[in-house]
Order: sequence, then structure tokens, then C-alpha cells
Amino acid sequence: MRSTIFVLLAAACGHVSHAQEIASDPASNWYLGLGLTQTELGIEGLIGPPSKDIGQSIFVGYQFNDQFAIEGGFDQFGSQGWWSPVGREFGIAEARGVSLAGVGRYPLTTSWTAFAKFGVTHFRTEVTGGTAFGPVGERSSGNEPFLGLGVEYQATKNLGFYGEYQQSAQWNKLTVGGTFRFD
Repeated sequence: MRSTIFVLLAAACGHVSHAQEIASDPASNWYLGLGLTQTELGIEGLIGPPSKDIGQSIFVGYQFNDQFAIEGGFDQFGSQGWWSPVGREFGIAEARGVSLAGVGRYPLTTSWTAFAKFGVTHFRTEVTGGTAFGPVGERSSGNEPFLGLGVEYQATKNLGFYGEYQQSAQWNKLTVGGTFRFD
């Protein structure tokens, strides 16, 4: 029993020292993230299979403390084939967006962290294709709130890897990628 308590205390002390190391150096609070995404677009009025296209995500963040960060980023959601319920219209839908999110972080160990994001994305959607009567093209844009859940593994002081799932009324997105913390 005493050895278990000792091990738990030693692990907690190691975790606190790692958190203090990050918080004591303001330059290391900045980080950059890059990811590959698989997105299912939900554009009203169009029917199509889930996107098989790979999108990209890039973001920059600032970690205020062990539990809270803020991120701003750009997403290229990829493209998705579509057709209309009438059956004579077809084409491709593409979306991209700029986002701002608050990130709540919960350290699981010194290397693993669970996180939740809540933010808003300003997105632009472009739908192109054709009908029996000729080509079609439509653009739309708007603001969309989203919620994301994920985990991050901090491999070294500067390099981490993450997996995240995001959902909004316009998309479901799965992302895997890496983060780099600046010294």
C-alpha cells in the first residue's frame, strides 16, 4: 500500500514539474499544428457519399496553462461528389474555413493529454457540376460553431502527435497530425 502511494506521489510530482516547465517559459506556450483530415460534408439539398478526399488542417495555438489554450487555424475540408434527389444533377462540393477555438485540456500523464475544443469556423463552400440543362455553380459562406474531442501524445518537449474528431451542422471531421512547440 505504501509503495503504491509513493508511486502515485512520484508520478504526480513529475507531472507538476513538467507542467511548471511549460508554464514558466512563455515562448514554449506557442505551438503549430498540421493535420490530415477525412471530412463528411453535409450541404443542404445535396446527396452524396462521404468524402474520400483527404483534406488539410493547419493551426497556431497559445497554451495559457496546463488546462486552457486558444487556437486559430485554416481547414481545407477536401471535396465530395454529390447528386440531387432529382437524379439529373451531379458535381463536386468543396469547402474550406478559418476557425477560432478555445481548448480545454486535461493531462492524463506527463505525455498524454485529452482535450475538448469549442469554436466557430467561417467557411466557404463551392458547389460545381452539371445538369441536363448545362453547368451549375454556387458559392455560399457562413459561420458555424463546432465541438471537437481528441487526445495528444507529447513525444518530446517540442514534438507531439494528436487525433481529433470535430462535429458541426455542416461537417464531421476526423483529423490526425502533429504539433510543434516553439522554444
